[in-house]
Amino acid sequence: MAKGLSVGDRVCANATKVLGARKATAEFGKQASKVQLRGKVTEKVGAGPSAKWRVRWDKPEIDMLLNARSLTRETRDLEPEDDDMNSSSDDEDESSDDAPEENPVIEDTLARPAPSDNPLIVDGIQWTAVDAITANHFDGDHHSMRILWGDDAHISSRSVYDFFLMMFPTHMLADFAFWTSTVLKDAGQAETSPQEVLKVLGFLYGMTVHPYGDRRKYWSVENSEDSLLPAPAWGNRFGMGQRRFETVLRYLTFHDPSTFNESDRWHPVRTLVDTFNQRRLDKVRPSSCLVVDESFASWISRKPDDMPDALPHTQKIIRKPKGVGTEFKNLADGVTGVMLRLEIQEKKSDMADKDWSALPAGTAWLLRLCEPYFGSHRIVRADSAFTSTTAAVLLGKRGLFLQGIVKGATKEFPAKYLDNCQYQRGDHHAATATIEGVPMIALGWKDKTLKRFLSTCGTTVEGQPHTKKRYRVSEDGESSEIFYKTVKRPKLVEEYFDSASKIDVHNHLRQGSLALEEAWGTRKWHHRVFASILGMVEVDAFLLYSALHLDGKSMEHRTFTERLALSLITNTYGVPVSPHTRSLRSPQQSESASTDTAHLFMPLTTLHQYESKQGSAGGARRKCLVCVRVFKEQNNGHYFCSTCSRPPEGLIVTVCGMSSDRGSRCMDWHRERGIPEL
Repeated sequence: MAKGLSVGDRVCANATKVLGARKATAEFGKQASKVQLRGKVTEKVGAGPSAKWRVRWDKPEIDMLLNARSLTRETRDLEPEDDDMNSSSDDEDESSDDAPEENPVIEDTLARPAPSDNPLIVDGIQWTAVDAITANHFDGDHHSMRILWGDDAHISSRSVYDFFLMMFPTHMLADFAFWTSTVLKDAGQAETSPQEVLKVLGFLYGMTVHPYGDRRKYWSVENSEDSLLPAPAWGNRFGMGQRRFETVLRYLTFHDPSTFNESDRWHPVRTLVDTFNQRRLDKVRPSSCLVVDESFASWISRKPDDMPDALPHTQKIIRKPKGVGTEFKNLADGVTGVMLRLEIQEKKSDMADKDWSALPAGTAWLLRLCEPYFGSHRIVRADSAFTSTTAAVLLGKRGLFLQGIVKGATKEFPAKYLDNCQYQRGDHHAATATIEGVPMIALGWKDKTLKRFLSTCGTTVEGQPHTKKRYRVSEDGESSEIFYKTVKRPKLVEEYFDSASKIDVHNHLRQGSLALEEAWGTRKWHHRVFASILGMVEVDAFLLYSALHLDGKSMEHRTFTERLALSLITNTYGVPVSPHTRSLRSPQQSESASTDTAHLFMPLTTLHQYESKQGSAGGARRKCLVCVRVFKEQNNGHYFCSTCSRPPEGLIVTVCGMSSDRGSRCMDWHRERGIPEL
């Protein structure tokens, strides 16, 4: 705020305050909120706290009236000066610190249109009422959903495991395992491997299919009198004890712990979000329709946000069933519902540093999410949080169409005209306009209530009616019958509702059907975010499998999750191909690592069948496979290669440890040559 101003002073102001958000963005791009304009005060209008100053700006050469709170004195580096250093008590007309704060809205008396009584003239935009719209600016579907598998295998040969690995950021799996191993090692625990990380995720997904509440029950070997099912005995069946599972899960890490950024409190989850988005860009080519909406990761904590280990920003949304936690704004494919991009909603001050922040929040979200698809001539369907004429103009200039619901953002939109039209259920009224070269359609359609639409493409020709299933009591009052009620609707409305709910369906599958957050009980906020994102990965794999695979058409989500869990638990990711390991691989698990994958040696006591040996004098021992098969010696080993072993029933590749008199001989031999043959 500039105090003590007088005619002739040089001042500066943010470009968005001078030009408005839309014009500033068109002039200076996504960084418009950081651009400062310079000018000279030419006149003072009014007196007291309501006084305004007319400024002649250098570039662009225009005159504007602004209040003092929008201006700062010009300095060499264009940084606002401190108010205390520029305060003056000589001019009693200037606003003081005790005066009520004004809204720093620009008053452009030269360009602001005069109010009009005509409901079709809104903020200077002339709309034209039309009976029908038959020409569609969207010239057809040019894109179909495609997955870049990287090979020519037929889709029918791919398993649920393959679809999961395609949706999971597999290119970072080795890093995730290394970072988790770093934390495990610092805690005095055995390191992990990519294979074991996937196995732990498999256990988690399996717990969502058969929820027991108490995780100890999954490792129970005794049949319960209260259950018809046999004891799960996961330790005996799959070769991982509960203690090891809980240890890896506790220290599971998806960021580099050595590069912790204290200024970015979202650092623990930032890498996973970025790799999620990058995986979609690299592997998924969406259809011609995109959908934007929001998702939520519930988290309730008594810790205030400013505590170091607390959730950096807690949002509360009353309308959601679990509306306290972290919100994501997201972009999804409008045909399959597969998630394409995520953006964490941070504190207001942090969001102000992001691209397009000079624009209204809904428009900024829309542009950031859709930016990778600029120029692709796709349709973006949005709810009222994202839809406005500003958003439609900016997307239109960047090669995307917009269709959305309009509620509060009625600037330049003929809301009053549509509201005052006469409707019967199923009727619609429309108006058209062109704003900054982008053609617009404003549509009102009456169902039970009136819904207002803004679109830059589409037609009002008759579409498929909306069919609703209803029940009515028969005349005798003892039974009911089903009947169907239909409501006519234009094609634009039909197309919008065909895809607008895709993210809502995705959220229901993740939170209601899968409910991974409930299976993964945690006290760490970043693990809750991990659970939400891993839930999205699983749902995406299911939606893709359902859309593309012949078997997926009739597969229920629960069946898919159970098959996926078993595939992950028994995965052989990273196992070198050899005469011994080849037979251990499932034919459905087609994605394997190269033979130069690092081997991870772990104590035998980490296996479920040897947990009782922990802390004992001799520990757990088995014959070293390398000593017996290669050097023809009968030596005991205390370690095994978790990469190549398949406990409890498969081969356990036992080797001698570094502390033996043979040193690293056996480990080195196994690293270089794999499993020794008989």
